[in-house]
Amino acid sequence: MITENMDLKEIRKALGLELFLRRRQKGMSLFHMAHHIKIDRRVLDRAETGKPVPIYTLMRIISHYGKKVRIELVE
Repeated sequence: MITENMDLKEIRKALGLELFLRRRQKGMSLFHMAHHIKIDRRVLDRAETGKPVPIYTLMRIISHYGKKVRIELVE
């Protein structure tokens, strides 16, 4: 995802949509995925709808899907 010209709210929404789509691809409900990751269902819902959640929680969700986040500072 290229975040140039995106504000923080837009980045959270885009990331949330990606998380939602990954969960749907696995055919899991919000409740079952949250239980599997061992986080509260409301926290997973917040992440998927682009609301603020702690970064360590996002990393836990992302790593569950076998993905990583790469952050690069550019000019």
